[in-house]
Amino acid sequence: MSLKTGILASVVALSPIAADATPVLALPNFEKIVVFEATSGVVAFDILADDLTREDDPLITPDFTTGASGELYDVYTSDADGAFDANGRFVTVSTVFNNSGGGGGNVTAVDLFWGNGMKERASILSASAAFGNGSFPNSALFAVDGNETTNTTLGSTTGDQNDDGERLFVTVGFNATTAVVPLPAAGWMLIAALAGLLGVRRSRRV
Repeated sequence: MSLKTGILASVVALSPIAADATPVLALPNFEKIVVFEATSGVVAFDILADDLTREDDPLITPDFTTGASGELYDVYTSDADGAFDANGRFVTVSTVFNNSGGGGGNVTAVDLFWGNGMKERASILSASAAFGNGSFPNSALFAVDGNETTNTTLGSTTGDQNDDGERLFVTVGFNATTAVVPLPAAGWMLIAALAGLLGVRRSRRV
């Protein structure tokens, strides 16, 4: 069961997904998802369709790893809450970071590429989980702010969280797959400010 009820604001909650929204893997000429990660400088990791169609245990079969010891990623199509869905309209970037120093899960951006060379950068934050040492929950917004000089800092899975199977993650959406009009940068800044005032409950996967 997944329980992802953090109050970090979601555009999806404000603007329901259109009835004719298209699953990621059903997009004509879909080629790949590219995740930009900032642990060792901003590095692009290509995720092809076959890797998106399953939720793996990143401890066993990660989709990619970084220069930080114990930082392992899984990327898959999902629903708006981050639960695996082969016909999902969202993409979830999930990680374990078994390092007591914390500060892991450093996603800069997520791009969707078509075979004809077109691309779209994720601009919708739908769900997230940030916890453990060095976690900054509001930083999840940096995965969709369009700025490659910012990145998420989701924390650490060292300890009980990892034993419970929890994962740090961000779930992002694209206009091409959700038909939701994303907020401009000023809107994200307002949401971040409100989240800070209200206090952000972290989401959990159990």
